[in-house]
Amino acid sequence: MLLSIIVASYNTAEPLRTCIASILSEVKRMSISAEVIVVDNGSTDGTSLMVATEFPGVKLINNQLNEYFVRGIDRGYSKSSGKFILVVGSDVEVVPGAIGGALDFMDLHPQAGAASCKIVNHSMELQATGGRFLTLTSDLFEWTRLGWLLPSIRQRLREFHYMSSWNRQDVREVDTIVANFMMFRRSTLQAVGGFFDSRFIMFFAEDELCWRLKKKGWKVFHLGNIYVYHTGRLTLDKFDNSFLSKLTLMDRLEYHKAVLGPIRALVFRVALRVDAAVTKILRHVGLFD
Repeated sequence: MLLSIIVASYNTAEPLRTCIASILSEVKRMSISAEVIVVDNGSTDGTSLMVATEFPGVKLINNQLNEYFVRGIDRGYSKSSGKFILVVGSDVEVVPGAIGGALDFMDLHPQAGAASCKIVNHSMELQATGGRFLTLTSDLFEWTRLGWLLPSIRQRLREFHYMSSWNRQDVREVDTIVANFMMFRRSTLQAVGGFFDSRFIMFFAEDELCWRLKKKGWKVFHLGNIYVYHTGRLTLDKFDNSFLSKLTLMDRLEYHKAVLGPIRALVFRVALRVDAAVTKILRHVGLFD
């Protein structure tokens, strides 16, 4: 098997239908050996029934409960057999040439451990993908009142880490890529200890995986010559903002422990607690809403 394509879905039946159809159309056009694995994370909108009836050739994993993105993808990976692994978001539409372009690049560049592509909406407006690893400094300005006190520094750090001045039109080595469209070699994943770290729930697992790849000498690439359509936030909008904020912080703390190390992780955790205490005092005296 050349390629395993894994899609995790939670209550996104309609965009998932478009996603699967676009993948199957491209696989058929390319005439390659490929399998499509859909992991339904306890959806209640008929996702599993839709996949089973409309796409019988797709391998469906029907989780009774929502295991969230990271564990869902890991479950799909455990059932895969392809030489290459491609993760595609359930709200992504694959355009002709995207899968083939990524496969060709990986074949021609044996040092590439992972690759993604340009992510755009249907108006061809660019979405962020490909950036630098976040640091303790950037997170202190992002998650504490330092960013409130010194907003210009916070903005400069954002622009640096997200490479805001880059138009994403070229092929470039980067630190991290996003999970909407990510291709890996199975051999590479095996060499770095497996796929996503199950300590993560929904966010930053791809950052940690890219860090493991680069630590072992592999390179991560953004391919600006190919693109896919991404509707955006269709899964995230199923959750309320306070719940997402908690998940984001939990996964951010895991990122600090895994990538930045225990000392920086401790500094970040202490800084968050100090910031919470200071914010409480400021609110009490009426200096902060």
